[in-house]
Amino acid sequence: MPPAPSPTLKQLVEAIVQHEGVEAVLVIGRDGLLVDGRSGSSAVDLDALAAHLPRVLNAVGLLGGAANGDGQSQGGRGDLVSTIMEFEHGLALAAVLSSDASLLVLLSRGSNAAPLLYDLRRFRGRIASII
Repeated sequence: MPPAPSPTLKQLVEAIVQHEGVEAVLVIGRDGLLVDGRSGSSAVDLDALAAHLPRVLNAVGLLGGAANGDGQSQGGRGDLVSTIMEFEHGLALAAVLSSDASLLVLLSRGSNAAPLLYDLRRFRGRIASII
């Protein structure tokens, strides 16, 4: 029996969208360009979100370096893997998938991000290999 085909990027995005509370999913290139994305609302500007994420991840990485006192992106905290940002009306979860791609997931207010975080940690390598 032949091996099961690997999931596509679109299937990956659709699987993440199925998590409770997910409002938008974006796969973003290192340059800030949207590779793929889905949103349940036309009010969400996927391209604008994609454009901002690389700078946000860079700043958070520098914060990790500053926690070690050396001001470098690789400090006592190590490389940035993921970050959760809480806003007044929901959460934004960002994850570095590889040196070339990252993931941004917007969750509604009051959502439980734990199952999604667990899946991202568990399948990070497989997700990165799809991209």
